[in-house]
Amino acid sequence: MSKGEDKFSSVLKLTEFDYIVPSQICIKPVEIEKSNDSGNSKIQIESDGKYVEISEDGTKKSLEKATITLNDCLACSGCITSAESVLITAQSISEFLLNVNNNNDDSNNQDEKKTIVITLSPQSRASLASHFKISTLSVVKKLKTFFKKLNINYLFDSSFSRDFSLLESAAEFVARYKKTYINNNNDGETGELEPFPLPMLSSACPGWICYAEKTHGEFILPFISTTKSPQQIMGTLVKYYFTEKILNNTNNNNNNNNNNNNNNNNNNNNNNNNNNNNNNNNNNNNNNNNNNNNNNNNNNSKTKPSNIYHVTIMPCYDKKLEASRNDFYNDIFKTKDVDCVLSTTEILDLFKEKEIDFLSLEEDSSIEEQFFQLSPSNQFYSINGSSGGYLEFIYKYAAKELFNVDIIEPIQYKIGRNQDFKEVSLEIDGKKVLNFAQAYGFRNIQNIVRKIKTNITTKKDTNSQYDFVEIMACPSGCINGGGQIKADAIKENKAILLETEEKYNENVILRQPIDNQSVQNIYNTWLNSCFSTDSKTNLHTQYHRIEKTTNALNIKW
Repeated sequence: MSKGEDKFSSVLKLTEFDYIVPSQICIKPVEIEKSNDSGNSKIQIESDGKYVEISEDGTKKSLEKATITLNDCLACSGCITSAESVLITAQSISEFLLNVNNNNDDSNNQDEKKTIVITLSPQSRASLASHFKISTLSVVKKLKTFFKKLNINYLFDSSFSRDFSLLESAAEFVARYKKTYINNNNDGETGELEPFPLPMLSSACPGWICYAEKTHGEFILPFISTTKSPQQIMGTLVKYYFTEKILNNTNNNNNNNNNNNNNNNNNNNNNNNNNNNNNNNNNNNNNNNNNNNNNNNNNNSKTKPSNIYHVTIMPCYDKKLEASRNDFYNDIFKTKDVDCVLSTTEILDLFKEKEIDFLSLEEDSSIEEQFFQLSPSNQFYSINGSSGGYLEFIYKYAAKELFNVDIIEPIQYKIGRNQDFKEVSLEIDGKKVLNFAQAYGFRNIQNIVRKIKTNITTKKDTNSQYDFVEIMACPSGCINGGGQIKADAIKENKAILLETEEKYNENVILRQPIDNQSVQNIYNTWLNSCFSTDSKTNLHTQYHRIEKTTNALNIKW
């Protein structure tokens, strides 16, 4: 397996022992130009893996690899190959620096300047803290200093958008549960929910989503939560809410100040008119023209979503795939919700590229309060669970909303065959009313999918099935994502994982998403409450079955 290949989650790797499509290779490995020959040329694979075209007269011609975008990969029936085979042009350090350098180029048109926003995941924050042996707070403050050197405008925290994802997921689950077990049963129906049945499967992991779309298609997709991941919700907030409500309001306030100054000038001009009407009338006309021009320029300078360059720092290479989905591209503004995704390890490469000694950087204490989860005592607001805490939050939320049961004590999980599989259930009067599970890693995902199929085909009692499953492609979840900083030795990696987990839970205050006043303010002023029509439009998405393709190049010779 190549060095680059192990950075994607196991469900997206392509090897001899691939779980999805054994021995399949990329269906677009080479680019073949049209020629005027008789069509008798052959393609030969050399010992070094290069593709060579041999013409009828024996002449050999090397074939160039095609540039394959992430959209090509998502649209094909295979899966992501190694980083060397798939040229991820828009999701790299070089592309990131190209955009930053262009933005800093004074020779460029000022109207083309972009506001650069970086969103940092708590998992990446913990991995960097573990690697540099410093606190997570120091990591954030040093990153702030580093990004300021690059003239980057804002540093946000994806924990903020995670609160939206948790609230929307919980509300969605309650709606599915009521429709399945309560409303339908009252109507004397079968209890089946179309097109969104139970169990509801979490949707925050792009590796799992990609696998589901390509392998199980229409069968499994209705079970997946429609709520966007924290990364993509932050993309929506940055490109639309932040642009509209904050940046443009700031511009408007500046414009109002300018208008007040202009009015004062006009008043002064009117006073001067008493002394010299003719000359001052001309001056007033000029001032009015200038005011009109200023107003026109102010309208033209209104920030659009396409004026934002949004970069996320994530623990997972699969997030690059997620950001490249067509569902997260706006045709009107010609922009993606997330323009570039950098993994945690790529941040180390970025330090090397810029010749930065991270530990020697000063710590910048200025933090954007709007989209950053930091308390007045400089502690990070968090929730239990280093993969987002979906199972625990939705379980407690559903218990309260559906059965008026407050779960205050720590949840006691039943561990399965391995630590990456857990179960918990709620019983009322001896009847199991909620049955939740957590499945990390591909083998556990396979077992979940198999169990869902069995329950549907055999029409087993609904009490024996799960109501919700938190699914993550990586063993141990997001804290162990393929983009996290790792060691070469397995034993060392286990120690690093434990330390990273400790750093994740360091200097945190547990706070329920519903208690986040900034989140509630956005719900009230922009989305018209949780799980409303506006929330479903902005914070939810859809999935697509990807048809398998039969191609001669699928064959491994």
